Amino acid sequence: MAFEKNTVVWASAGTGKTRKLVDVYLDLVEQGIDPQRIAAVTFTEKAAAEMRERIRAKAVTLSPAAPISTIHGFCGILIREHGFELGIDPSFTILDEQRSLDLAREAARDTIREQVRSGNEDVERLFGDFGLDGLVETIVSAGYWLNSLGADDRWLDEKIEDQRRAAAAIQKEIAGEIEKYGGDFEKIGELADEVEAKKAKHSLRKRDDSRALLPRIGQIAGVDSAERLPRLIKMSGENFRAEKRAANGMVF
Repeated sequence: MAFEKNTVVWASAGTGKTRKLVDVYLDLVEQGIDPQRIAAVTFTEKAAAEMRERIRAKAVTLSPAAPISTIHGFCGILIREHGFELGIDPSFTILDEQRSLDLAREAARDTIREQVRSGNEDVERLFGDFGLDGLVETIVSAGYWLNSLGADDRWLDEKIEDQRRAAAAIQKEIAGEIEKYGGDFEKIGELADEVEAKKAKHSLRKRDDSRALLPRIGQIAGVDSAERLPRLIKMSGENFRAEKRAANGMVF
């Protein structure tokens, strides 16, 4: 396989991808390339160990530091080598998935308790709506989702602002209908529950159509909750980062 261009090997499990990587690795070594300068990266520890075994079986002497590893392992090598330049303690540990999840949940619980004890009414409302376990899992899931997107707090703020603008436009569009029911979202919700219970023919019974009145009122009324939750997510994220620093741990 010539390295004149980027090449993607796309195949299902068991079709020989690891064997092909080993063959390419050996070809590079035969060309005189130092194994220390070949980054062989896989997704799992099992695949990385398999690559090492197959390469050694071909009588190739490998240094323990030869970069044949998972993506996480390779990133760990780079960060340890350049930790001081990055402002990171090179002696850090990579937190496994369960340990990371435990710390994230602990940070979320601590944040909720701190805010409730300090009299934060927004968090008290969220606690009442979700319950402790539900709110913790929502915060943790949101944090992992944001991390998977490579997004930060500013991205979250931008999305909240987008939702606020969209809600304002909807409110302007249906202002007359809202006023017809007294303009009180809570009372409109109670009326909707009442007509639903009676199975009465009424526009407020349309819940599955995003263009119907009740879902659009929900978009307007949901803006306050949409602002409260991200603020709590951000506070929890700060506590999570502090927990990781205290443990000298990193999550990849």
